[in-house]
Amino acid sequence: MEKHKLNISDMESGEVRIMDLTEETSIIVVKENDNYYAFKNLCPHQSRKMGNVELCGLSEIRCEHHGMKFNIKSGENTYSAGYFGIPKLDVLKIEIKDAEYYIQFPD
Repeated sequence: MEKHKLNISDMESGEVRIMDLTEETSIIVVKENDNYYAFKNLCPHQSRKMGNVELCGLSEIRCEHHGMKFNIKSGENTYSAGYFGIPKLDVLKIEIKDAEYYIQFPD
């Protein structure tokens, strides 16, 4: 697993940020109050980047391509228009060490 330092200390609650870690690797980071949540930037609905992701309320993010919604804590699909069985988003753990933020990304 590769560890990446994240520049997210300036994020505000309710903010969604898309970050390219490498040319091939992109993640989504969401800040909710004092909590950070991160996911691979890959919608499991059609295996493509999620585009302009937006926060819906305080608990879901929405993919711009087909409106799929996912819980920010679990990554579970919460869209209820007949898309049952869609896999969840790949949730990534953010680690805080010495006031700096890191993410472990699988190779």
